[in-house]
Amino acid sequence: MRISVVGSSGSGKSTLARRLAAVLDIPHVELDAINWQPGWVDLNNTDPDEFLRRTYAALDGAAWVTDGNYSKVAAATRARATD
Repeated sequence: MRISVVGSSGSGKSTLARRLAAVLDIPHVELDAINWQPGWVDLNNTDPDEFLRRTYAALDGAAWVTDGNYSKVAAATRARATD
């Protein structure tokens, strides 16, 4: 099972994704954690290819729950998600 949680900013995406991952006992992949690097470096804008590469790597597993609304990785996330 691979679940993608999307929604507007502040809607509770990360909270829901963490809870689903815990209940289902599968990894939680937080796109914000991939995007935001030390010193608040934003890969989405500063290195979108690296952001996409890291996202693909994180979503390589057989099961996960992810959350986020990054348009640069949305196609990759949706293509891998089953739910």
